[in-house]
Amino acid sequence: AAMVHPSAAPSALRLAPFADAGLNMVRLIYHRRWKDRFAALAAEARDAGLLVSANIALASRYPAAELVGEAGEIAGPNVDILYFADTCAALLPSETAALARALSPLGTLGFHGHDFLSLALANALAAASAGVSWIDASLHGIGRGAGNLRLELWLTLMAASTGSNQGCLSILLPALQLVEQR
Repeated sequence: AAMVHPSAAPSALRLAPFADAGLNMVRLIYHRRWKDRFAALAAEARDAGLLVSANIALASRYPAAELVGEAGEIAGPNVDILYFADTCAALLPSETAALARALSPLGTLGFHGHDFLSLALANALAAASAGVSWIDASLHGIGRGAGNLRLELWLTLMAASTGSNQGCLSILLPALQLVEQR
């Protein structure tokens, strides 16, 4: 996957060569100021055969009804996944679940949480419990500011709740050790 910020992208991304090289998803950051640019990039990505994710940044700064309205305007044939991103890490789990339920009629959902208040895990669990299919996480929570949801915590929770880790935690160990050594 490649993350694209529409305000920093060139006028045409020419994504077909990237798709030919193995890229299968483009995640486009959405803000209402870039609505037209977002739509053009989403159409270009779709034409290249890529999965398209709309990442609505700063979700906690929108009143819920406004966020749902914005998401409804960009949901459609060129967007496969609607992400709401708790960029400011200001959502409480109850708010995250309520947003997920409100957005669910619009399509497949994703959640991207930051961990400034140590709520990324609780918010991700609330999102998943409310029907979100895609949850972002990173090794050791490495990310902007205080970081993101820790992948190793998420996988441990998923393994405990399902009773099967299918070796996913052991696969992560070399990567975790490499990050720790750096």
